[in-house]
Amino acid sequence: MASTNLINSVNASVTNNAFFFLISIVGDSHTFNVVNNIEDVVSNGVTYTAYPFNITMMNQNDSAPKISLSIDNIDRHLTEMIREQLEAPIFTLQMVLSNDLDYVEKTIDFLELTDVTYNAFTITGTLVSSDILSRNFPSEKYTPAAYPGLFY
Repeated sequence: MASTNLINSVNASVTNNAFFFLISIVGDSHTFNVVNNIEDVVSNGVTYTAYPFNITMMNQNDSAPKISLSIDNIDRHLTEMIREQLEAPIFTLQMVLSNDLDYVEKTIDFLELTDVTYNAFTITGTLVSSDILSRNFPSEKYTPAAYPGLFY
């Protein structure tokens, strides 16, 4: 449900509120927090570093939502982080308004970066939600070889 603050900001003909997108990238050894702003932002006690990036929601009628991400590769820190991961880093995307940075309007989490390409200037890829509905449950198969105590 959208907050009154968000509804008023969206419907106003002029607003002083900026919409900030906060991205947390959690890897094996460290976390990288960025915001699409020219200044660092503190939201809920976490400092998000000002970092240029663009996100675009991709319309997929028959599959899980996808988000196109293009992030600047200005200091190579992010490229090194992505390269050294054994598994894909987990991304969390949050939207906040500039007049209430601690109230998260929308969160999309458990996103994985796929189709990654990078050059000297940008890193691009697609953020896809891990599809929990197509996971096996239970995650293991109960076979005589794996669980001999169940079969006699």
